[in-house]
Formats: sequence, structure tokens, C-alpha cells
Amino acid sequence: MDNEKALKCIKSAWRLAIACSLIKLIAIIAITRISNFGFLELILYTLIFIILDLGLAFGVYKKSRICAVILFVYFTLSQLHMLSNGMNNIVGLILSLAFATCFFQGIRGTIYYHKNKKIEIDEDFHKF
Repeated sequence: MDNEKALKCIKSAWRLAIACSLIKLIAIIAITRISNFGFLELILYTLIFIILDLGLAFGVYKKSRICAVILFVYFTLSQLHMLSNGMNNIVGLILSLAFATCFFQGIRGTIYYHKNKKIEIDEDFHKF
């Protein structure tokens, strides 16, 4: 992996995290419009997860390795929870695997970026 590919992976991961939060927002708006029941708890939990997604996306945008790992683990656990409850179909499973792969590449990109940054700093220090 080179520096350009690492930055591309990071960019893809934070953009996808924003897309996930938008999908959740659209889903919760659609559910509240369709149903006559007040799912206030569901709406609040979903809004908390949307804020978490956006915060982690910002962290990955800032090239945080910790945020990239948390984003991947959080997404994977949420998809496993949905799968265990029978809420996932084959198309959802394929999309989940694609998203998880992109988030994992975001982890690789942030790790490479910081490793390469440290090497560049060391090289600049030894020049003088």
C-alpha cells in the first residue's frame, strides 16, 4: 500500500460511515411516517447511533486509527446482531460484507498513514 492508496481507503471509509448514518436516518423517518405507533425509544436509540456514526466518521476523516477500529467493530457487531435476529437477507448480507471490507481498509489506511508519517518525520530529523 502506498500513501495515495491509504488516503483513498481512509476517504472511502469516512464517506461510507456518513452514508450509513444517512441510511439510518432515512429508515427511521420512513418507519415513523408509516407506523401510527410512537416508537420514541427506537427513534432515540437510532439517533444516538447516527451521532456515533458521524463522530466515528469524523475521527476517520482526521485519520484516527482508534476511530477506524471502533467503526469497524461497531458495524460488524451491529450486523451480527441483525443477522442473529433474522433481519438480514442475502442482498443485505452482501452489502454488509462490502461495507465491512471498506471499513477494514480504512483501518489499514490509517495504520499505514501514521506509520509512513512517522518514517517521514524520522528521515527529516536525521537530515539535519
